[in-house]
Amino acid sequence: MFSGCTVAEYKGFQRTTENVPEIKNITSWFQGDSDHFLFHAGIDVYNNHFGGIMIIKRLVIDSYRVVYITELGIKIFDMEFFKNGEFKLHYCLDAINRKSVIKTLKSDIGIMLENIPAADKLKFRRDSQNAKTLIRSKDRTGIRYYILNDNTNRIEEISLSSSFRKKMNLFYYSANGSELDSIRIKHHDIKLNIQLSNLNETKSDVP
Repeated sequence: MFSGCTVAEYKGFQRTTENVPEIKNITSWFQGDSDHFLFHAGIDVYNNHFGGIMIIKRLVIDSYRVVYITELGIKIFDMEFFKNGEFKLHYCLDAINRKSVIKTLKSDIGIMLENIPAADKLKFRRDSQNAKTLIRSKDRTGIRYYILNDNTNRIEEISLSSSFRKKMNLFYYSANGSELDSIRIKHHDIKLNIQLSNLNETKSDVP
């Protein structure tokens, strides 16, 4: 079904079977000329707040090393995401080293890095007036809704839901449509939120 409370939030999108996008051709925010990305980061995990820098290093296509350190150089976590979907945790600070937290961070960052995964029975809706496409995908993690900007061919928003409630929203923000300005991840069922702001390496305040 392509109905229910989550879809109802996306007013203006109508069912379509024509000119649907080729999923494999959607442009990832983490592909391009650069092989690494730096963000000022803030992560709120239950009653803990960690501010620092997130370093995302592209190893090969669709494989990444993600390291998060405080501004004092203390490592919070070090994770590796592989093209085949496998995951390796190299390090996690004891204060947040819980299975539930690791599982959520793995899911959040994995969703943030990937294009829309290949899946059977993808469904589409289109808002022609605003040049956007809504894509629905379902797998064992739940139901995902992607909003694609048809002009830039990039994802602007991802919503992850279970069968009964919304679990997480992820927003990509970009002024020019080609380079990320910031990313926001907000959870609705647990106290975990992430805010990333692009760190321009040409600025004088970058070490």
